[in-house]
Amino acid sequence: MARTSATRLGVQTLEARDNPAGNIQAALEGSFLTLFGDALDNQVRVTQTATAINVVGLTGTTINGLASVSFATTGVNAVEIKMEAGNDQVILNNLRPANDLFIETKEGNDRVTLNGVSVGGNLTVDLGQGADQINATNLTVGVDANIKGETSVVAVLNTASIGQSLTFTGSSGNDRLTATNLTLGGDLVASTDLGNDVINITGGNFGGGASITTGEGNDNVRVDGVRLGFGVAFGKDLAIDTDKGDDIVNILGTDVFGAIFVGTGEGADRVTASGVTSGLDAGFETGVGNDTVSLTNLSAGGSVNVNTDAGADRVTVQNVSAALDANLVGGSDIDTLTNLGITAGNILDIKEFEIFL
Repeated sequence: MARTSATRLGVQTLEARDNPAGNIQAALEGSFLTLFGDALDNQVRVTQTATAINVVGLTGTTINGLASVSFATTGVNAVEIKMEAGNDQVILNNLRPANDLFIETKEGNDRVTLNGVSVGGNLTVDLGQGADQINATNLTVGVDANIKGETSVVAVLNTASIGQSLTFTGSSGNDRLTATNLTLGGDLVASTDLGNDVINITGGNFGGGASITTGEGNDNVRVDGVRLGFGVAFGKDLAIDTDKGDDIVNILGTDVFGAIFVGTGEGADRVTASGVTSGLDAGFETGVGNDTVSLTNLSAGGSVNVNTDAGADRVTVQNVSAALDANLVGGSDIDTLTNLGITAGNILDIKEFEIFL
């Protein structure tokens, strides 16, 4: 019988193809430092010492094709950092540009960390699209600071001193601004769009005022232990507007040289002001919904105004004083007033409450 020869199988070795790691082009031209990333996941750490700026790639990222690059210098005038698409991470340690610092991260879930950074001019952080985050500790900015994102942004500032204003701009995601020990020469302007947003300011001194605006969603705003408006001739205001949603607003242990205004839109909202002084008027207005307003140890140099609109609302006042008028309006439906002490220099007007405790 004829024997059939077997076919030998083999494995062909193909050309090796590695996934290229992200690369950042870094340059120091005169006193202008630039870092430009690519569309991959770039991760970099920049540290300034007394004699150099060290740029180190992390998790495989290269700097000018190398693991790290060092620039011999005693300082820089300005810094520009631009990352393209990808999940990028930028860490800056003790960086001290004499003028502006500009950071842009574009698409991707990006993270920026600032440790001991001191900016002589303006700070701009544009996080682009994605679930982005910036963390800053011991931050100093000579002029203005501007932080913004296009999807959702989380900003955590722990001990920051800004010569003029801080602007925080969120978008349609769940945005969060947390600032502790914040000193501003000018104003705080925080605005978000749709989403369940959180603005938490704890401890601070603002030369100007604060404007906090959140879009639709179940938002939470807290201003605790802050002095506002004492650095300008006529004072500035604290204005909080939360739009529709079941919102929570807490103003605690806060002094405002100007006026206070809190407005919540439609929804079951809760507003608390405790240990608060206002140099001018203090106004609290809730939209349609079953709302709760609690004012305790509040003093206004002008008038105190509360209007809870439609809904089964509950208002509590305790040790509240107004130099001018005090107006409490319950609105339609069955509203409850717990009066533990409110005084007015001129007119005290209480109306549209059905239950008094």
